[in-house]
Amino acid sequence: GIAVAAGILYVMPLFHVVSLESTRQQAMAAAFDPVAVVDALWTGELRDAVGDAVPLPELLAALRADPGAAAERYGRRLGLSGTAAYWVTGQGVIAAADDRVVEIAVEGAGDTGIFIRLGPVFGNAIRDGSALLDVSDFANTRDFNALSVEINRRVEDDVLPALAAGASVDRAVSFTGGVEIAQGDGAPATLEIVPYRVAFP
Repeated sequence: GIAVAAGILYVMPLFHVVSLESTRQQAMAAAFDPVAVVDALWTGELRDAVGDAVPLPELLAALRADPGAAAERYGRRLGLSGTAAYWVTGQGVIAAADDRVVEIAVEGAGDTGIFIRLGPVFGNAIRDGSALLDVSDFANTRDFNALSVEINRRVEDDVLPALAAGASVDRAVSFTGGVEIAQGDGAPATLEIVPYRVAFP
């Protein structure tokens, strides 16, 4: 009888020992709400960070001069990623526009073509380029990645429709947003802006 009872308890123990850290992380993950986090970020820290964005011509000049130093000064790279993200601002004139892409002629951009894709939006350009979010502040990388998904959805819903509606050739436009550039590269031939803010001065 003792052997049978021991066998039952082995298969179906009366309790499990779990670490406090594991329990804390599970509770944080269960309570995580990416929509609420991005709501606060979108109207708070991101708005305040617009003035901290590097002018796009300045970044491109730095990349041409010394890509490594430019990435160190202006960029942010997570872990072993081969891509650096940047928080940039600029203004120019719309050179071309259709239902997929808006191309912007930016003075000082040199040979680099600047464009904004009218969706869908992928990547981590705003999340990482703004440097406002740190992966270590979240219970797991799934939650951290969910923020990029929600930020990109916000761009698609709130920013790109206004750009598409107002984009016409020769119209002046200004923007602030994130870009991702392969680590070690100089100024790229083309550069895609993921906009947080777009305005027609």
